[in-house]
Amino acid sequence: MTKLQSQAEAREAAAKAEEMRKRAARQAAKVASDPASIPTVECVVLPLGAGKISMGQHVGGLGEAHYEEDETFKVQLPVAEALKARGFVNFKAPKAADPAPAAPASPAAPTP
Repeated sequence: MTKLQSQAEAREAAAKAEEMRKRAARQAAKVASDPASIPTVECVVLPLGAGKISMGQHVGGLGEAHYEEDETFKVQLPVAEALKARGFVNFKAPKAADPAPAAPASPAAPTP
């Protein structure tokens, strides 16, 4: 391999690495939303989801703990929608935020 080939390969590798950094930054920007801005809903486990939704707790020697039928838990709306699409849970849609109160009307100038 000649020095020119290795320099060309080095430039190509640097360009690929830069493209990967840009891609990762774009993807992180999509994901990096404020968790407080995502609504949370209460889900009820359906028969199909019983024993399939992890509680996020591992019991040593026994394995993961899972929700059983008719148990309720709170989760962010996108996760609840994905579980509902699979038939694992049911939930009520979050209430829409109350509209902002109207600004008080400014007093009109008196008409002569």
